Amino acid sequence: MVPMVSTADQLTPVRAAVEAAAANLGTPVPPIGAMVETVSAVREIDAVCQASDFISIGSNDLTSEVLDLDRVDPRARTELAAHPRVLALIGRVVEAAVAAGLPPLTVCGDAGSHPTTLPLLLGAGVRSVSVAVARIDETRWRLRRLDTGQCRAVFTEALRQGGAGDVAELVEERIEVAMP
Repeated sequence: MVPMVSTADQLTPVRAAVEAAAANLGTPVPPIGAMVETVSAVREIDAVCQASDFISIGSNDLTSEVLDLDRVDPRARTELAAHPRVLALIGRVVEAAVAAGLPPLTVCGDAGSHPTTLPLLLGAGVRSVSVAVARIDETRWRLRRLDTGQCRAVFTEALRQGGAGDVAELVEERIEVAMP
């Protein structure tokens, strides 16, 4: 997976190097993927999808760039991935990956295990998230109790909200997944 991709052209030399290495070793060429974590990659997402075998979204970096926050800024919090501008970009990436016939994409970063953002990701069409080991059981528990249709409706409504706080309130009102 190639991190911090901005354009499809950045994947070309990586693919060439991987293909050459695979040929030298006499092994099959492994899939080449792009980590979409920049706004410029989202702008070029159709071309990036055409140049990739799979896509992953880096929610922490994408959120930080969209909201103009440094990743180490104390105001940068996981739940900010629920901001409508970030959600719209995530939705666009999912749509492009599906249209390109790519395997279901993964969201990397803390958004995949957060109680506010997890149902929104599911509503956007995300079907795979990477989470910290300590959050696997809780995330699995939540996923089993979420309804994808309801999550889709909330995601669509979230895109019309004013900010991450408004979206968090919407999720809290509409998605009931109490912890055991």
